[in-house]
Amino acid sequence: MKIDKIVKIFNQKAEGYDNEEIEKFRRLFVENIIEEINLNAEDIVIDIGTGTGALAIPLAKKVKKVIAIDISKKMLEIARMKAEKEGICNIEFKHDNFLNSHINECSVDLIVSNLALHHLSNKNKEKAIKIMRKILKKDGKVIIGDIMFFFNPNKEPKKLAFIKKIIERLFPNSAYSLISALNNEHPSQTKDLKLLFEKNGFCTKVKMFLPILGIIYAVHKRF
Repeated sequence: MKIDKIVKIFNQKAEGYDNEEIEKFRRLFVENIIEEINLNAEDIVIDIGTGTGALAIPLAKKVKKVIAIDISKKMLEIARMKAEKEGICNIEFKHDNFLNSHINECSVDLIVSNLALHHLSNKNKEKAIKIMRKILKKDGKVIIGDIMFFFNPNKEPKKLAFIKKIIERLFPNSAYSLISALNNEHPSQTKDLKLLFEKNGFCTKVKMFLPILGIIYAVHKRF
């Protein structure tokens, strides 16, 4: 999907995003991501595709600074209001595309992202990973929660169809967005994501949340 179309969709969804039927599920997923993070009070964190700040806001309470990046102005406006309401002032909100953002080399301790990477083609995923490698400090970490396949959907179409039916039953009013992402976006198989990170100097592990949803944890070793 083209970037301008993604921007339009999320600007339109922004006002009601935190009230969607699927929000409780998203919140549970965010909690699982945060569980994977060991934070230091002096950490500098980047949140790619911050949306309404589901990750950035809780992380900002525990670290020195969060740089929250999103392509949707409307999403960022809501995230900023939520942060102000909680008295949080150590988040820098950036209206930008991470692929084009200018961040100093070796300046970041942790990069996080929640339900954003699947918007990128494999080519752009690798470009994003190369940028991550460049801006992370030694032993810097990446934790990404996203739509990803723990099976081959081309070889197991019945399994994918069954999962879509379960999604429709669980979230009858908001299943469309998740199913649309499975059909029209670029979710990768976990083995391919791991390979992209590992060929760029990361050690990785993956945690399955659902057969189509997981968390990849990567550490970059600088020599």
